[in-house]
Amino acid sequence: MKTILSFLLTGITLLSFAQNQRFIGTYKRESGAFKSLTVPMSFDSDSITRPKSGAKIGQVYRIDYVATSFNHHVSAYQKNLDELRWLQLYNYAGIKKTAGVETNVFYQTSAKDEQAATTLFHGFVVYYQEPEERLHYNAMCALPNMMSTIVGYKITGDTKTIDVKKPQIVLTQNVGDITKYRKNEITKELTKDNVIVEWEYDSIGLDKRYYNAVYHLSKVTAGIFAAYKSLQDNSLLEVFRRLRTEKNTLIVTDMTGSMMPYYAQLLLWHALRSENKRLENYVFFNDGDSKNSSDKIIGNTGGLYSTYTNNLLDVFRTMNLCMTKGGGGDLPENNFEAGLHGLNSNDSIQRVILICDNWAVPRDVELLQQIEVPIDFVMCGATLGVNKEYLNLVRQNNGRLHTVEKSISNLGTKEIGEKFTIGSRKYVIGKKGIEEEF
Repeated sequence: MKTILSFLLTGITLLSFAQNQRFIGTYKRESGAFKSLTVPMSFDSDSITRPKSGAKIGQVYRIDYVATSFNHHVSAYQKNLDELRWLQLYNYAGIKKTAGVETNVFYQTSAKDEQAATTLFHGFVVYYQEPEERLHYNAMCALPNMMSTIVGYKITGDTKTIDVKKPQIVLTQNVGDITKYRKNEITKELTKDNVIVEWEYDSIGLDKRYYNAVYHLSKVTAGIFAAYKSLQDNSLLEVFRRLRTEKNTLIVTDMTGSMMPYYAQLLLWHALRSENKRLENYVFFNDGDSKNSSDKIIGNTGGLYSTYTNNLLDVFRTMNLCMTKGGGGDLPENNFEAGLHGLNSNDSIQRVILICDNWAVPRDVELLQQIEVPIDFVMCGATLGVNKEYLNLVRQNNGRLHTVEKSISNLGTKEIGEKFTIGSRKYVIGKKGIEEEF
């Protein structure tokens, strides 16, 4: 408490780091394809109660600050304590405050007195990703290993052909509205003997139920089955299951290091839908082939690799080449340059599927107006909420948004003042764009 008193006496005024303030009962940590650093603090103190962390922190997605409020009231004393705690966090974790990081304040209201409050968590939870270079290195190893698992042997430069049979759906069953627990039970029961379960559903409601759920049992090769079983998470495959590609579809995929947690699912998705008669248009991008940020010119950043094929080996080699040439580096990426590259290569394209990193807003937003076909934005890494910048890009393009929770096709036609939800988050159409509603 001495630190707090010294602060009050000096009269120093600090800028508040928090942007979004909420009153909740009790705070619960998020889970997903990201890492988190918990920084606990004692009640009514700015002292951190754990040793220095050795975590290698790269991109920070979100920082949650958790404190206690009695009767939904925040006193001046509490605000001063909050500011000191933020300073302690940034010094402790060695991270910098940047505009792109979502910061939240959660005031817990379940405790009715100080004794009860001491039993609650206080402090910070930092949701982050490992440094880009480490992710890129891991991806360089993981993607070829995943491909070898799918085909059943190691792929080398001398490999000319592969034999991966297209999966066969042996049963489709509509089970209606079910809980996540029941969905997981069905998946566990039916996944065996080279049969996998692929799910479709309209949305996940605020009650966590899966609405109008349908499962497909698919007979697959032993390699695909082994690859499927190795996944730590298959939620992205469920998003992909809703997508239907036609003859004139362009599939554009982010291959930067930040997408590493999703590479396995991306490759498996390609495996599940490849080896058919129809050729597909693919473009993979890495944001400039390891260029310095200062050399990345809008519309001419580069790092684009395309193929027109129905062969999984071609898809893998194009993905792998793109990845080996560069891992992104800085946060913004050249999504729309990649889309225009594919469109300019085939003037019959009528639809674009853009598989993108929810946390990496395109550097070339001004190029979106040149894309005159609707884009399906498939959001990877949106477990913590959809990036508002992407919501506004979907609205501008009059395209569609796809997350684990639901697909939305009418953002472009919503009127000012209209509200909608994605997962547990609420949004409203404002005069200056889409905003989150608290």
